Order: sequence, then C-alpha cells, then structure tokens
Amino acid sequence: MDLRIQVMTMPALKAFAKKLSENGINTLVMEWEGTYPFEKHPLIANRFAYSREEVIDFIAYCNQLKIDVIPLQQSFGHVEYILRHHRYKDLREDQKDYSQVNPLKEELNRELFTELYQDLISTHTSAYIHIGGDETYLLGHSPESKKKGSRSRQR
Repeated sequence: MDLRIQVMTMPALKAFAKKLSENGINTLVMEWEGTYPFEKHPLIANRFAYSREEVIDFIAYCNQLKIDVIPLQQSFGHVEYILRHHRYKDLREDQKDYSQVNPLKEELNRELFTELYQDLISTHTSAYIHIGGDETYLLGHSPESKKKGSRSRQR
C-alpha cells in the first residue's frame, strides 16, 4: 500500500485490510512515507499523517485478521518526502532533484535510517522490514559521487 499519492482515512484503511483478509491475503507491505509519525523526526510527517496510536491500532487490527504488516521505508531513492526539508539537505545526492540520498554520506545516512527503522520496528509486529533501495538514477550527480565514479573507471 503506497500512501505517497493517496492517503486513506483509518476506517477506509481498516475496511481495505478486512477485504484483503476476506480474499485470502495475509501480508500487506505498507509504504507509509509522510503519513508515518516518526518520533525523532517529526518534520517528515505531512499534514495527512496518522497518529502513533492509529498506526499501532491498525497493526493490531491487521494482526487480528492474520495479516502481517511489513513496513516499507525507502532508503536510497524515493526519499523526496524526507530530503525536501532543509534539515536533511546534506544527505541529498543532488540539490535540485532531491529524491535520492548521497551514498557517500555514510554516517549521516546510517544515523537517519537507523532511527527511522527503529521507530517503525517499535510500532510494527512483523519479523520483516522492506528497505526499498531502487531507482537510484541520480548516482554521480554530487561532486563526491562524480569523483568516486571517475576513480572507479580509471582502475
């Protein structure tokens, strides 16, 4: 369920989960994006964000339906909802198209994503987490990445 484009009310989300269950579906991958209320990173949440209580209640509801809710937290590309905020500008691979992190900012990325994953784990009961990591079209845009890429090609 990708909540990036269209956000559902919690009653609609629960009705959707019930319909999934009735049709034999036992797993739901949730890409909360800006609708998730991160405790250490409240800036990420948008105006449609659910409360922590709503998220926890939804996970419990899905557990009753025997649906495993796997949180999907993008960790490379598709993170414009994070990088659009000035606080996270140092993580951007490109300062104009900030949909992707600069992979050479290892410490900053590790700190941010560790905290995001820990938060999701605290509200979800699944044994799994989806880390995204696709569509890294901007690799080589930052000066650091260009330099690293040119050194790799010279070898």
